[in-house]
Amino acid sequence: MSDSKEPNKAEIDRITLKQQGGDKIMSVSEFLSINVVERTRLIFEKQVEFLDKEGNVLPSIDAVNSIIHDSPPWQPPS
Repeated sequence: MSDSKEPNKAEIDRITLKQQGGDKIMSVSEFLSINVVERTRLIFEKQVEFLDKEGNVLPSIDAVNSIIHDSPPWQPPS
């Protein structure tokens, strides 16, 4: 049994987007404002890292699950 704990919204402090000219640091809300297709591409291509307050990299699958469970249900654009 592992001692690792699942991240919660409070543990995901910021997200680093790896870009050619240098990394861009953004908040969870800024990340969620990116189009869902683009966010998915960035995650699959491992161009994002999810960081806690100490700067430790959180496992992407745990961070994404945490964001999904903490977000309101998806609503189609009106």
